[in-house]
Amino acid sequence: MKKVLVPFIITLAGCSQMSPIEKVSESQSHFQDAVYTGKDFYITDEPIDGEQYRIFHQGSSGFTATAVLRRSATKRANEFCRKLTKGSEMYTISEHTASPPYVFGNFPRIEIIFVCTPKINDIKIESNDLKVDNNDKYDQLLKIKELHDKGILNDKEFDAEKAKLLAL
Repeated sequence: MKKVLVPFIITLAGCSQMSPIEKVSESQSHFQDAVYTGKDFYITDEPIDGEQYRIFHQGSSGFTATAVLRRSATKRANEFCRKLTKGSEMYTISEHTASPPYVFGNFPRIEIIFVCTPKINDIKIESNDLKVDNNDKYDQLLKIKELHDKGILNDKEFDAEKAKLLAL
């Protein structure tokens, strides 16, 4: 049993590298001096208020999927935000990823810049605040669609909010 367990644990431990979560104002990009600088995968168009933080994950081989790194980094960032301020979650400002070829140390890696924002469930909208005017209803639909596109609202939350607005 020990012969099988030790290589398995070593394999798991070597799957990726994670940096500490740092304030953007007090740190530099992990892509800054890299030979393969990668590319911006996503940058938000809107100015976002709040302290910006940086999280970096890198695979230990060229076989690590970027999606796995993104999921892991997002999970850590959300946990960080919840610990920082109860009821908050991460909002991605930008995401920078490595570009192939994944050779000579250019392994899949991702750096996410984010802010901690209140969860949409914690933001209460009173029914009296929503006008029954159809133009306003469609403006509200556009707003929740934008929140959904940014990842602030998940599919279930978006559908629930849309149903509320359409019922007015």
